Amino acid sequence: MPTPPDHRQHLASFLAALNARDQPPTWNEASTMGMQLVDLSREELAIRGSLADLEQADESFDAIVDPSLADDLAADIVDHRNRLALIEERPGAYFLSTGEVIQHGPVDADAYQSGWWHDDRTATIDTPNGQRRHRPGIHPDASIDPTARIDPTARIERGVTIGPAAQIGAHVHIGRDAIIGARSVIQDGAWIGSQTELWPDAWVSHGATIDPRSTIGHHATIGAGAHVPQGSQVEPYGRVGAGTTAPAAAKQGSQRSVQLANAVENIMRLDHD
Repeated sequence: MPTPPDHRQHLASFLAALNARDQPPTWNEASTMGMQLVDLSREELAIRGSLADLEQADESFDAIVDPSLADDLAADIVDHRNRLALIEERPGAYFLSTGEVIQHGPVDADAYQSGWWHDDRTATIDTPNGQRRHRPGIHPDASIDPTARIDPTARIERGVTIGPAAQIGAHVHIGRDAIIGARSVIQDGAWIGSQTELWPDAWVSHGATIDPRSTIGHHATIGAGAHVPQGSQVEPYGRVGAGTTAPAAAKQGSQRSVQLANAVENIMRLDHD
């Protein structure tokens, strides 16, 4: 059955409003955008609560007393699990009263037509830290030095500051209010969390992930596929090896000899590049 023209117009307007945002709207915000939404939260939470009660009863139930009741209880548990599975299999975007968005379906199918963050520019990026969805764009509130080089597939969110001669590679994601220092290099597929600061001449290699509110010192190196946990500090000339996870909130390379050795290696690497 074809979609009525007025409905298509509302849908187009709704999707445009969603995709113009940097983050999902709350339930109240989304409900004012002109489209009827599906609230799964009450149904799902009710089923999950009942399932938890049933499973707890099942653990303490004495089947010897009444085997028929045990069979009924097992059937109820199966029914609740099946109902949850049906919710999880529904395609499209469902806005919850918690403000979250659930999006099902591959990005190269019709999922992008259903809601936030999925349009014809969206790509699925494979990194050593898992898959992520990526949509390019530079927020108008970002402050970018004219000498910085930014790949057109990168995403730069609101409040980001990028310093002189910085280099941002393909499919890089830089979260809100992050600061990228002068001459820093962020290679393809890296993810920089919100409120993270890279000091000048920092180097983030391919596919690395730096969680929010971290600090990367000047001339520090984050290896390919490495993971820097939230709130961590990597000191100047420090190094996080390829494919490794930095200790949470740890300081890397604190010994002077290590700093000097890493500085020499960085200089040699830049010469080769």
